[in-house]
Parts: sequence; C-alpha cells; structure tokens
Amino acid sequence: MPIEIRPTTPYRPRYPIVDVHAHAFKYPQRFLQMAGGYGIPAVYGGGSVEEASETMAAHGIRVRVVKNFAQKPEHVRAANDFAIEIAQDPRYSSLIPTGTIHLGCPDNEAEVERLAEAGIRGIALDSCWQGFEVSSPLLRAVYRRISGYGMFVIAHTGIDPQGPHKEILTWPEHILHLKEMLPGSIIIATHLGALWGFDRIVQYQDQAGILFDISWIMESCLIFREESGLTEGRIVEIIGLLGADRIVCGLESPWSDIGAALEFWENLVSDEAWRKISHENAVRELGIEI
Repeated sequence: MPIEIRPTTPYRPRYPIVDVHAHAFKYPQRFLQMAGGYGIPAVYGGGSVEEASETMAAHGIRVRVVKNFAQKPEHVRAANDFAIEIAQDPRYSSLIPTGTIHLGCPDNEAEVERLAEAGIRGIALDSCWQGFEVSSPLLRAVYRRISGYGMFVIAHTGIDPQGPHKEILTWPEHILHLKEMLPGSIIIATHLGALWGFDRIVQYQDQAGILFDISWIMESCLIFREESGLTEGRIVEIIGLLGADRIVCGLESPWSDIGAALEFWENLVSDEAWRKISHENAVRELGIEI
C-alpha cells in the first residue's frame, strides 16, 4: 500500500535551527516503498535532496546535516559518490552530507581520504542497518584516519524497530569505546544517546567530545510512551543529566513531523537551553556557520 505523505506542522521557532540529523535519498521512490512496508501511517516528505533543501526555510533551519550511509559494504562507494554530488551542487550549499564506511568494505581508508579531499565533513554509522558493532577494533585504522581529518561521526544509538539487524545495537558503552578510537572527532550520538534505553545514559557523564541529538524523542514521549518510558519530565531530567551544552537539534526529516517537534521542544525546555540546543552548540562544537 502506498504510504501517505503528510505536510509538516507549520511552525517557525524563535531561534535559528541547525538540524544535525536529516535524511535524503538518491532514489526517493525506493525510500517511499521501504517506508510503505513498515506499517507506519505516514512520512513527512518524499525523501529527495530537493525537498531536504527546500523545506528548511519554512522552519527556520539554516543548516541541515544529511545522514547518508551504506547498508552493505558494496554500496559504500556509491553512497559516498552521492554525498560528494550533494556537497558540490551549489543549489545545496546549506546541506552538509555525510559519507560512510562499512566493516566489510576493503576500501574504507581510501574512501575516507576521497571524502576528505572532496570536503565532506562527517561520517554516518548505523549498526541496526549496517549490521556491525561500531566499536569494533577492526575499524581502528580507518577511525584513526577519520580522526586525523577531524571529521565528525554521527551514530545511531539504541533500538530501531525497523532495522534489519535488531540484535546489533549501539549503547553508551559502544559510543565510549568508539570515542577512544576517535580522539580528534566529535561524535553525535542520536536519540539522546540511547533510544528506549535511557537508564544507561549515566555512562555519558563527564565524557567530552560527545553530543546528543533530540531526534525521535517527541515521538517516543507522545506516541510510544509505554515502550520508551519517556515523559516530558523524564526528558527534562535527561537534559539536566547530560547537560544542555551537549544537546543538538536533530529532527530526522522526512520520518518525523519537524514542525511539531520544534514546537514540542521549544515549549518543553527553558529559553536558555533551547537557544543552546537549537543552534549554539552545533555552531560551537561542529564549526557550523549560520
């Protein structure tokens, strides 16, 4: 059954937004077919690069990171070609596409060098989709190369009900081991660092060089409260535990209604915290210009 594409809630927040977690696809129709098989009622966009760029202004988004990764090792080069295409297209100057690696790819180090030479600033990892532990010591050499170039790394954390590798999860202990191998990189741990496993986040206390995005937290609280254990009060507690200086705004378009998410967060946290989350932390820690 074709999936419904809904418009996002009209909402423009009071501060500029740096969105560190969005998706766009080389072949949007494949994204829609995939989403249609998930049993979810709708998505909030067709998944194209054009939409990822064109929908920014309505929600006050100045810069958007496109989380681009390869599910299989043989797709790494094509995924990185896609990132380079976005980065070199003047129409998409406000998008920051990531490249990717894969444990099974024999050319990871060469790919990272190619990405760095093309101006790609980050690498995306997703254990639930790629099927390997991101903290594997077998990746130490390529992580050394990534760290040497000062690239940031965005990594999915916690569960993913739709991921094909549900048994290979990334939890705080994996992110901490990953950071040890990436001393020169900032890590963005998605979903506040442990989606639906938030009791584990105490491990992140006093750990420098790790940021936490807010993607899919609204949905976890409002739609999947029983599964996630999240309430509005618990979210505020988590922000206090991790520190508002370490939280960044990730909205996960087109899976999420980004207008509703922005309104949710702007009304949930203090004005000072929201100013930091909306853009200041990403500007400071990732060197993003707005």
